[in-house]
Amino acid sequence: MFIQHIECGNKIEDIEYRERIGAYALIVNSDNKIALVRRDNNYFLPGGGVENDETYEECLKRECSEEIGYNLELIEYIGKLSHYTKSIKHNEYLKLVGHFYIGKLLVKNDLKIEEDHELIWIPIKESSDKMQEEFQAHAIREYIKQQKI
Repeated sequence: MFIQHIECGNKIEDIEYRERIGAYALIVNSDNKIALVRRDNNYFLPGGGVENDETYEECLKRECSEEIGYNLELIEYIGKLSHYTKSIKHNEYLKLVGHFYIGKLLVKNDLKIEEDHELIWIPIKESSDKMQEEFQAHAIREYIKQQKI
């Protein structure tokens, strides 16, 4: 499976965007429920920003441990999506670049440090409408289409 790279959001001409690169996991169980992270009634795919010299895979495994307290097995790289947005919190323009993987949760670990992040399972067909970030919602819709769910 492969997600064709597209750019979401409205890019404003003559605005300088700071690029933020991240890695995210689509983790779907046998009941066609997808693992999401809920924080303050916002929903995200497990994952986050690449730090220092991390690979996308290292980033994703670290983020899953920190956010939801699970080890992660990466099954397949499925593509890259970008999203132009403005961060209200930091008052800056961002180009979010996400590298997406199919993943599988392994064992629970003791590395969870982000206490305001909660792992929830939602039927995948309902999930894309709940997502905070459009590029993550797009990845979920592509997965549903390609898997014929």
